Amino acid sequence: MTGQVRRLCLLVPVLLFAASGIATAEPPSTEFLDAFNAERKARALHSLKHDSKLGRAAQRLAEVVIQRGEGVGPNEFCQAIENAGLPCAKIAQLITTDPRPPREVAASFFEDRKTRRTAATLSLDFIGVGYAEKGLTKLWYILMADPPKPANRNWQKMVLDEVNRFRAQYALQPLRLNRKLNRAAQAHADDMAARDFFAHETPEGRTPGQRALSAGYRFSVVLENLAGGQPTPKEAVEGWKNSPPHRKAMLDRTVTEAGIGYRYLPNDKGEVKTFHYWAMTMGRPR
Repeated sequence: MTGQVRRLCLLVPVLLFAASGIATAEPPSTEFLDAFNAERKARALHSLKHDSKLGRAAQRLAEVVIQRGEGVGPNEFCQAIENAGLPCAKIAQLITTDPRPPREVAASFFEDRKTRRTAATLSLDFIGVGYAEKGLTKLWYILMADPPKPANRNWQKMVLDEVNRFRAQYALQPLRLNRKLNRAAQAHADDMAARDFFAHETPEGRTPGQRALSAGYRFSVVLENLAGGQPTPKEAVEGWKNSPPHRKAMLDRTVTEAGIGYRYLPNDKGEVKTFHYWAMTMGRPR
């Protein structure tokens, strides 16, 4: 089977500069965060959790922007995020030079229609607050994100259950886990994450069949599905269902066993950059 299933999200940052003015003292970030979450609570929205890495990135960006007097480009933005130890994915930002106290600055993001949607997001859970001054200018730099998290620890069983429920819809026998196929699938997931590629053949040209043989699995049939970027087993299998070649492999009548591998790479800085690497090797023993 060939093909890739990938799902990566990057929220388009929202940039807002309000009129600058004079502030009498540096407002503490904790006061801003409390006020920001109070505004969310008043709208029946969940509170955002402070993340120290996001905080470091936000602070760095605040300092750079106030020194230059202009925003940063996408490459420099991502570099600041990655230097703080986070992937540059699914990030939103809010910026203002509003000179008022923290509570009023926080409220302003919900009052302005240009920033309300971002401030009231339901899809993000973490926040970092940066603050910098230069002369009379006071600048707030807010980052909101949902950094990738590893899949549930029962990911192997969950994938197999999803696949077998799908097969049952077509009156097909369920697949059984095979430890040798597990070994082959896990090795390939690890290899893709470590060497920054996403393909059924390795850079040296090793195929799914060769990997199964190396793991000690002698087969009459072997098939492989790969997925990258899906944070949960259900999403990985749903991606396969929606891809004709992967769907066909899951519904193959000749396979009887499966092995499932998964590798989470939280600081995925490669060209592929999917953070979640899934591999499922299906086979029929000889």
